[in-house]
Amino acid sequence: MNLKNYFVVGTPILLGVDLVTGMALRVPGLEGSGLRWGYYFLLGAVAGVAVKRPSTAPFLAMGESVVNLFLVLLAILLPIWDPTPILQGGEPAILTGSQLLGSALAGAVLIHTFWQSHRQVVG
Repeated sequence: MNLKNYFVVGTPILLGVDLVTGMALRVPGLEGSGLRWGYYFLLGAVAGVAVKRPSTAPFLAMGESVVNLFLVLLAILLPIWDPTPILQGGEPAILTGSQLLGSALAGAVLIHTFWQSHRQVVG
Protein backbone atom coordinates (compact mmCIF):
# COMPACT_ATOMS: atom_id res chain seq x y z
CA MET A 1 0.00 0.00 0.00
CA ASN A 2 1.30 3.44 -0.90
CA LEU A 3 1.39 5.37 2.37
CA LYS A 4 0.20 8.53 0.67
CA ASN A 5 -2.96 6.62 -0.28
CA TYR A 6 -3.42 5.63 3.35
CA PHE A 7 -4.44 9.24 3.98
CA VAL A 8 -5.75 10.31 0.58
CA VAL A 9 -7.95 7.27 -0.08
CA GLY A 10 -8.30 5.58 3.29
CA THR A 11 -9.47 8.56 5.32
CA PRO A 12 -12.40 9.53 3.04
CA ILE A 13 -13.53 5.89 2.87
CA LEU A 14 -13.45 5.54 6.65
CA LEU A 15 -15.14 8.93 7.03
CA GLY A 16 -17.93 7.61 4.79
CA VAL A 17 -18.25 4.47 6.91
CA ASP A 18 -18.39 6.69 10.00
CA LEU A 19 -21.09 8.92 8.50
CA VAL A 20 -23.23 5.97 7.34
CA THR A 21 -22.83 3.58 10.27
CA GLY A 22 -21.62 5.79 13.10
CA MET A 23 -18.70 3.38 13.56
CA ALA A 24 -15.61 5.50 14.05
CA LEU A 25 -12.98 3.12 12.67
CA ARG A 26 -10.46 5.86 11.98
CA VAL A 27 -10.99 7.69 15.27
CA PRO A 28 -12.00 5.11 17.88
CA GLY A 29 -12.58 6.63 21.27
CA LEU A 30 -13.99 9.82 19.81
CA GLU A 31 -17.44 8.45 18.92
CA GLY A 32 -20.21 10.85 19.78
CA SER A 33 -17.73 13.68 20.14
CA GLY A 34 -17.21 16.74 18.00
CA LEU A 35 -13.49 16.04 18.33
CA ARG A 36 -13.71 13.24 15.77
CA TRP A 37 -14.66 15.70 13.02
CA GLY A 38 -11.67 17.84 13.98
CA TYR A 39 -9.48 14.76 13.80
CA TYR A 40 -10.80 13.96 10.31
CA PHE A 41 -10.03 17.56 9.32
CA LEU A 42 -6.50 17.17 10.70
CA LEU A 43 -6.09 13.95 8.71
CA GLY A 44 -7.20 15.82 5.60
CA ALA A 45 -4.42 18.35 6.22
CA VAL A 46 -1.95 15.49 6.73
CA ALA A 47 -3.12 14.02 3.40
CA GLY A 48 -2.38 17.35 1.74
CA VAL A 49 1.16 17.33 3.14
CA ALA A 50 1.63 13.69 2.06
CA VAL A 51 0.58 14.57 -1.50
CA LYS A 52 2.79 17.66 -1.71
CA ARG A 53 5.77 15.95 -0.04
CA PRO A 54 5.56 12.17 -0.57
CA SER A 55 8.88 11.67 1.22
CA THR A 56 7.17 12.67 4.48
CA ALA A 57 4.40 10.06 4.16
CA PRO A 58 6.16 7.34 6.19
CA PHE A 59 6.85 9.75 9.06
CA LEU A 60 3.31 11.11 8.94
CA ALA A 61 1.87 7.59 8.91
CA MET A 62 3.99 6.51 11.87
CA GLY A 63 3.04 9.60 13.86
CA GLU A 64 -0.65 9.26 13.08
CA SER A 65 -0.53 5.54 13.90
CA VAL A 66 0.92 6.27 17.33
CA VAL A 67 -1.78 8.86 18.06
CA ASN A 68 -4.53 6.60 16.78
CA LEU A 69 -3.31 3.56 18.72
CA PHE A 70 -3.33 5.73 21.83
CA LEU A 71 -6.98 6.61 21.05
CA VAL A 72 -7.77 2.90 20.57
CA LEU A 73 -6.31 2.11 23.98
CA LEU A 74 -8.23 4.94 25.60
CA ALA A 75 -11.46 3.82 23.92
CA ILE A 76 -11.05 0.40 25.47
CA LEU A 77 -9.63 1.33 28.87
CA LEU A 78 -11.55 4.46 29.89
CA PRO A 79 -14.96 2.75 30.11
CA ILE A 80 -13.38 -0.06 32.11
CA TRP A 81 -11.62 2.33 34.49
CA ASP A 82 -14.62 4.62 35.04
CA PRO A 83 -15.91 3.94 38.57
CA THR A 84 -18.95 6.25 38.22
CA PRO A 85 -21.54 3.59 37.26
CA ILE A 86 -20.49 1.34 40.13
CA LEU A 87 -20.43 4.22 42.63
CA GLN A 88 -23.94 5.15 41.57
CA GLY A 89 -25.14 1.60 42.20
CA GLY A 90 -25.27 0.54 38.57
CA GLU A 91 -23.41 -1.93 36.43
CA PRO A 92 -19.93 -1.28 35.07
CA ALA A 93 -19.69 -0.04 31.51
CA ILE A 94 -19.40 -2.76 28.90
CA LEU A 95 -17.95 -2.18 25.49
CA THR A 96 -20.36 -2.81 22.64
CA GLY A 97 -19.57 -5.20 19.82
CA SER A 98 -19.14 -2.32 17.37
CA GLN A 99 -16.69 -0.59 19.73
CA LEU A 100 -14.64 -3.77 20.05
CA LEU A 101 -14.75 -4.46 16.31
CA GLY A 102 -13.84 -0.86 15.49
CA SER A 103 -10.95 -0.88 17.91
CA ALA A 104 -9.66 -4.23 16.65
CA LEU A 105 -9.84 -3.16 13.00
CA ALA A 106 -8.27 0.22 13.67
CA GLY A 107 -5.52 -1.33 15.76
CA ALA A 108 -4.68 -3.98 13.17
CA VAL A 109 -4.52 -1.47 10.30
CA LEU A 110 -2.54 1.03 12.32
CA ILE A 111 0.03 -1.51 13.50
CA HIS A 112 0.47 -2.70 9.91
CA THR A 113 0.85 0.87 8.67
CA PHE A 114 3.30 1.74 11.42
CA TRP A 115 5.61 -1.15 10.54
CA GLN A 116 5.28 -0.53 6.80
CA SER A 117 6.28 3.09 7.42
CA HIS A 118 9.14 1.96 9.64
CA ARG A 119 10.47 -0.31 6.88
CA GLN A 120 10.40 2.56 4.40
CA VAL A 121 12.25 4.89 6.76
CA VAL A 122 14.86 2.39 7.93
CA GLY A 123 15.23 0.62 4.63
